[in-house]
Amino acid sequence: MISLFKYPNELTPDELIQVYSIHSKVYCSKGIGLEYAIWENHLFMQYHNVANKIIQLFYFQDKERIDAYNILLDPIVIDGKRWSKLIECGSAPKSHKDIKNVFLIIPVQTFS
Repeated sequence: MISLFKYPNELTPDELIQVYSIHSKVYCSKGIGLEYAIWENHLFMQYHNVANKIIQLFYFQDKERIDAYNILLDPIVIDGKRWSKLIECGSAPKSHKDIKNVFLIIPVQTFS
């Protein structure tokens, strides 16, 4: 599995559509999600009253297909450790494999 961090403005149009597709499956299907235009505006603008966000993309089987995502705040340092608030996450794998255990140990790309 690959874990990749990007700022919203670094997402390709295809990545943006894939992330929203997961948002739609996870949240809109339960009646609590946002329509695309509203969600995209929140992603690029103020979201939970914070403008600086990072998207963590997870690729399980294929480097072209996003299987899950996290939306995080830029990390801050508290007592010498980096902390970040998780704003939204979603996992809607399109694989027939049982991958729930894959997300228990997540290889993370560190911030420089």
